[in-house]
Amino acid sequence: DSFATLELILDCFFMLDIVLNFRTTYQDSGGVEIADSKRCAVRYIKTWFLIDVCSSLPIDHMTQTDSTLQPLKLMKVGKLMRLLKVVRVIKFRKFVLESEVGIQIEEFIILNHFQSISSVVKLAFQCVVLCHILACFLPLSGPGFLESYKHYSENTFSQYVSCLYWAMTTLTTVGFGDITPVSDEERMFAMIAMIFGSGFYGYVIGNISVIIAHADLTRLAREERLGAVSAWLHTRKFPKSLRRRLWHYFKTFMSNIGAMDEHIILNDLSPDLRKVVADFLIHPHVRSNVVFQNLPSSALVHLVPVPRQITIENHEVIVCRGDMGTAMFIIIEGSALMHGRQILHQFSILHQEHASPESNETTSPQSQSKGKEEALHQGDSFGEEVLLGVRSHYDYTVTASSTAVLLMISIDEFLQAFKGMPEIISVMRTNFLD
Repeated sequence: DSFATLELILDCFFMLDIVLNFRTTYQDSGGVEIADSKRCAVRYIKTWFLIDVCSSLPIDHMTQTDSTLQPLKLMKVGKLMRLLKVVRVIKFRKFVLESEVGIQIEEFIILNHFQSISSVVKLAFQCVVLCHILACFLPLSGPGFLESYKHYSENTFSQYVSCLYWAMTTLTTVGFGDITPVSDEERMFAMIAMIFGSGFYGYVIGNISVIIAHADLTRLAREERLGAVSAWLHTRKFPKSLRRRLWHYFKTFMSNIGAMDEHIILNDLSPDLRKVVADFLIHPHVRSNVVFQNLPSSALVHLVPVPRQITIENHEVIVCRGDMGTAMFIIIEGSALMHGRQILHQFSILHQEHASPESNETTSPQSQSKGKEEALHQGDSFGEEVLLGVRSHYDYTVTASSTAVLLMISIDEFLQAFKGMPEIISVMRTNFLD
């Protein structure tokens, strides 16, 4: 029959799997992938080979075609082989979960609302099972339920559907009242079903609320913060134009923020994983910036959560000359124009620090100003001097010449991240001044 043919086809696939297993690589105890065919074959023979061979043999087909194998049929060897097939399926599941495909499947399950969908399916299945149980016990409580139903039928399937219909209306607290109890036993069963129904209904509603609430944590966190911003904008009664500008800025800014603080995630990682993750997360323009060159990996880890991505509209002033320094900026998209940038040399800084106040030979930083307009493009930066404590104010004005995306490194967050590491900050300062 068709089932036997399907089983025979599956056995053929299992046999093909045996051949492929002789050429399948594996990882040793140290995590090194072994690709040597001889070692792979020896390991397979010592582990799963015997189980795979036994589970792949078409015992049922063999006992039907060969009368000498009838004792195997009497010993239920075929059923034992089916059990071994289940073991092989478990082995295959473990293999898939540890592979790259398994990782992608797991990410899809976690990140693409699959858990929410599976939870809803699970609730629906539980509802159907409970309704089935109530439907099966309904006739046992007495015949009055069905006999009083105006659509009563002698057909067994029709009676089961009627019982299932009653169970579903009771479980969902709808209760149309077209199927009613007649005897005391039936009323007692109906009361028990109502208790279970109301409890299960509350359980379903609670679970669906949790599923909806946790469908997208990042979106929920973003909406919560935007709600606080909106309340702040209305409380302060900003003009409409300024309110729209602030709202647009915060929407763009918060679209790049995750639901969880990266500090927490990084602190939970092992030191080696932390370094690998830092190498991946740090933006190339940050890594290539002269300030952060020659830093050890352990120091770069602290830099990962500090840069914040912001978007600046065309002609918008980013920093203004004379303003108190608050952050360093690195352009990752777009361009900007700088006016009046000053050339800082280490010798002039040191000269100012060590020269006497009465000396007329002190080099004035203002005398070193270029006084020209300078174009800044992708990868360029400004504000290093205020970040590293060389200057307290900006000595230039920077205006976006197009819509620009920048990484902003706040002084407060920078100092907090490198708190207790003055030697690292000294290396950065030296890089900048040199």
